[in-house]
Amino acid sequence: MILNFIFSNLNAIVLILRILLVVLITIRYYRPLWVKDISFAKIALIVASFNIFIGAFITWGQYHVWKLSDATGTYIKMPYFAHYAWTNFWMSIAISFALSILLFVLFKAYSRYRGGFMEKGAELLLALMLTVSYPGILVLMMVGFAFAVLNSVYSHLRGNKFIHIESSFIWTAYIAILFAHVII
Repeated sequence: MILNFIFSNLNAIVLILRILLVVLITIRYYRPLWVKDISFAKIALIVASFNIFIGAFITWGQYHVWKLSDATGTYIKMPYFAHYAWTNFWMSIAISFALSILLFVLFKAYSRYRGGFMEKGAELLLALMLTVSYPGILVLMMVGFAFAVLNSVYSHLRGNKFIHIESSFIWTAYIAILFAHVII
């Protein structure tokens, strides 16, 4: 009974949990003393574990549902089910991890050699990228950089010499979670 509820509302549950994770990241950025024991790296690890758990849970659920029916029982044969699970559940998680790690390394290198990010800015962006997942990462990067440019121009016009662009990405994460599938 509870599994029927979870599987019928899984998209809404995952969406709410992702929004709550971005809220946690937002609190960590703007009010770090409220959650001082939770670093951006820990949040990224929590989100990565969450993504793996969701992938495993959906894979198990699909296997369980197909196993119960005679009509779909043939679909649980290993090559077909493995291909189905990879293309429908795990591929987006793998792309999300690969893109997040690649961009994290690029941001970390840029921050080390050129500056421009706060001390833990690359870890913040890693946590956001893992939270919005794929294809939300694409929206996060495109819209986030557009907002960062607009924020930079506005700050420059106001006379500020240095700004942190991370806040642009935090607010873009909400857009990416809610509208990535519509935008892309």
